[in-house]
Amino acid sequence: MKTTLQKFILVLVLCIGLTSIAKAQMVYIPDSQFKAFLTQTFPSCMVGDSIDGSCSQVINTTYIDVSNLYISDLTGIIVFVNSIR
Repeated sequence: MKTTLQKFILVLVLCIGLTSIAKAQMVYIPDSQFKAFLTQTFPSCMVGDSIDGSCSQVINTTYIDVSNLYISDLTGIIVFVNSIR
């Protein structure tokens, strides 16, 4: 009986953990120029002033060029983990 309860608790904890991981990872983008670039380039990944780091377009992006866009704050660039070299 004790092992069945332990297994149940383990499965419950794993399910709760996986559910929280599966939720969208929204990252706030404070710079208006960077936000405009992201909205134009990744429209389905932007929600207001934030970008969804779990969006497939973001995850599969391997290169972004933001040079000459007058961006002063790259807060949020970390969601592009596959683009960082």
